[in-house]
Amino acid sequence: MARMSFFLTRHLFLNPNSWEDFVMKYLFRFAVIILGVLPVFKLYAGNTWLDEERTDNAAAIFVENWSARNTAIERGYTLLAIEISPADLVFTRETREYVARYTLDVLIYDKKNELVEEKFFKDIIKTPSYDQTIQYKWNRLFSMRFHLDDGEYQAELRLTDEHTRQEHIKRVSFEVHTTNSFNLDVSDILLARRNEVEQDDGEVVRSILPFPPRLYGAEEPCLYCYFEIYNQEIQQGDSIEYTISYVDPENRQQVLTRKKVWYNTHKLPVMYSFDTADLAPGTYRLLVEIHTEFGEFQLEREKTFLVYQSPIDLRFKSYQKILEEIRLIATKEEWKALQDIPVPLQQEAINNFWKQKDPTPETQRNEVLTEFYRRINLARRFFSRVNPKGMTLTDQGKVYVMLGAPDKILRQVTDTFHRQVEVWLYPHQKLQVVFQDDFGFGDYHLIAPYTLLSDL
Repeated sequence: MARMSFFLTRHLFLNPNSWEDFVMKYLFRFAVIILGVLPVFKLYAGNTWLDEERTDNAAAIFVENWSARNTAIERGYTLLAIEISPADLVFTRETREYVARYTLDVLIYDKKNELVEEKFFKDIIKTPSYDQTIQYKWNRLFSMRFHLDDGEYQAELRLTDEHTRQEHIKRVSFEVHTTNSFNLDVSDILLARRNEVEQDDGEVVRSILPFPPRLYGAEEPCLYCYFEIYNQEIQQGDSIEYTISYVDPENRQQVLTRKKVWYNTHKLPVMYSFDTADLAPGTYRLLVEIHTEFGEFQLEREKTFLVYQSPIDLRFKSYQKILEEIRLIATKEEWKALQDIPVPLQQEAINNFWKQKDPTPETQRNEVLTEFYRRINLARRFFSRVNPKGMTLTDQGKVYVMLGAPDKILRQVTDTFHRQVEVWLYPHQKLQVVFQDDFGFGDYHLIAPYTLLSDL
C-alpha cells in the first residue's frame, strides 16, 4: 500500500487534464463593493473547498444577479456580478512576467430571445511567477448595472482566451422585479462576505462584498446578508417587524433575529451577519419575513446557501468513517497507528496524517487532501453501490480514489454470456488495471493486479 500514496501525489501533478477535471475547479471568488458599480478588481484570499455539484463545465465564471425596486425618488436596477478566475487561462512568458489576455462579452436576452443589452470587456492579468497564476488574488470581477423591464432574461457570457482563441460560454437565466407590487415591498436577498480588494492605485481595502458562490463554513465562517425594505406611502409613526432565519438541511427553522423598526424614508437598507463555522455541512435556505405593525401584511424572500466544512472535521464526521476513507491510501504502519488513538487525540492524529502528505506545507492549501476528497466525491457518485451497510465503493471506485482517472479505457465483451472486461491504462505508473463484469449489469470487480486491493 505504500505506493498508493505515491501514485496519488504523482497523479495530481502528472495528469492535470484528465476527463474528471471538469468536475472540480478552483473555488470561485467575487469582490464587488456592496451595490457598487466598480469595473475590475483583483481579489485576495479564497476558499480551498468546493462541493463538486456547484461547478459546471464552463470556465471558472460565476454570476449573481440582484434587483433593487423602484422608489418614489430612485429607479430600480439589476446588478450583475461576474468573476473570472485565471485558472483556465493560458499564461505566456513576457519579459519577467506571466501574462494572460482575455475578452469578456456579456449579452442580455429577453424572453423572446431578443438582444436587449451588451457589454464588452478586455483585460490582462500579469503575475510575477507561473505558480501564482492559479492563486485567488488574481481573480477578476466585473460589476454591472442594467435598467431592465420586469420579466425573464438570460445572460450569456463569452470568455475568450486571446492566446488560444478558446471560447468558454456560460448562460444564466434570471428574473427582474423592479416594480413594487404593493406599497410595502422588499428586495431580493444579497449574500456577501468580508474580503480585501486591491484598487487601481494599489491600495488594499477591506469591505463587505457580494459573494455569488454562496459557500460558507470553515473557511468563510461569517455570512453577511443585505436587503432593502420599500414603503411607497410614508406615514408618521409607521413601523414594521422583520425576521431573519435559516432552514437547515433537516428542514428545521432557526430564528436568527427579530427586529421592530420605525422608518421615515422610502427605502430602508438592512445588513445582518451571523457565524456559520459550527453549522453542519449541507444546503440551507435563508429567510427574510416582513410583518406590518398589526400583522396585517407579510412578505417573504429566501436565498439558498451552502455550508461546506472540512471533510476531516470530527465535529461532523465520525473517526471511524474518516479511517474507512483514508484506508485507501494509508500505509500498513499508518493504518495500524491510527487504530489505537484515544478519543481526545483523534482530531490531532487525523490532522497530522494529512500534514505529512502535504506537498506544499508552507501554504494553507493541502493539494493531496483536496484531490483525495474530490476523488472520493466522484467515486461515490459514479462508482458506488447501496447495501445493508449503506453506500460503499465498488472496486472501480476504490481504484479511482487511489490512482485517479485513467489515461485511457479499453472495453470488450468476452463471450456469449455478455461478460465484459474494462481495462484502465495508467502509462505514467506503467500500470494496467483490469475489471470484469460477469453478468453485463455494470458491476465490475477487479481481476488484475489483484494485489492492488488485497490489503483493504
